[in-house]
Amino acid sequence: MDARCATTELMKPLAPMTSRIPTLVFISGGLFGAILLAVLAGDALIASGAVRNQAALETPAKIFFFALFVAFGFSLIPLMVALVLGGLDLIGKGLNVQPFKLLVARPRWIVWPIWVLMALGLAIALPAAIRAGFFGNEDASPAGLAERTAAQAIAETPAQGTLVAAPGMPVARMISDSSIRVQRGSESELFSGAQYGGAAIFNYHVAGSAMTFPRCRYYYITTYAGRPLRIATINVGISSEKLSRAELDAAERDVRGRLIADGWHRSGRLWVRSGTVLDLRSRRLDEPFGGENRANAGEWIAYVELREVKTLAKKTTH
Repeated sequence: MDARCATTELMKPLAPMTSRIPTLVFISGGLFGAILLAVLAGDALIASGAVRNQAALETPAKIFFFALFVAFGFSLIPLMVALVLGGLDLIGKGLNVQPFKLLVARPRWIVWPIWVLMALGLAIALPAAIRAGFFGNEDASPAGLAERTAAQAIAETPAQGTLVAAPGMPVARMISDSSIRVQRGSESELFSGAQYGGAAIFNYHVAGSAMTFPRCRYYYITTYAGRPLRIATINVGISSEKLSRAELDAAERDVRGRLIADGWHRSGRLWVRSGTVLDLRSRRLDEPFGGENRANAGEWIAYVELREVKTLAKKTTH
């Protein structure tokens, strides 16, 4: 057999691998195109307002994109091997050198070890990335980390007791019925405008009703100017943490359902029962920005304000 025939025989194993290049290009190109299309589709959905809760979809979207990226990376390995072997096929050099000849005959000996190394790298790095919040939807900055740490600490803090209070109620009864220590507002600059006020993790029970708000954050209580021993107004922050717009809507639906079950009657935005008016309100904590979707933007807290019905009547007559 002359040298030309020997070279031809050695090149035969290349034919199956090089013939797959168009298929491998299609697979890798399709995965890369899927990543681009997914980005464009996601931006279009967000811009249209069809996605009402972006925070809830952020983690699934990250997992989806990461899976596409990993698949794309793995698909490049056989493509690159095929291209290298195809190049050698064109050059026709080095095919008689051992052990290269064995690798040419068995390209899987190149592809599979690289895949195994990539899989091992993922197996080692992915758990650490998950613990670090790689797939989470929180801010990864130092400020965001500090905020998450504080939020976790609050979530793990047990309620310190229950505040039992209602407008018109004697202050002495509020203090005796409550299992938390009711602080005077003057003890803190934040609550200096209230006769009683403080921040804690506590449950708030509306005296004379079945309504209890779990894990509240602050209370702000005033008394009547002419009757300093009776409660005039109550303001309680009923959100233990910041809420997305969707979470705020869900929390308010839950409160409204429990108010109806407890016999409260709605009057516009107010709820009335047994001489008490309850106003379910919310406050945005971050600043609005241009182009945001108002239906799902912002970070929010919910709070309730309570007063006596006669106080409301006096305000409407003036």
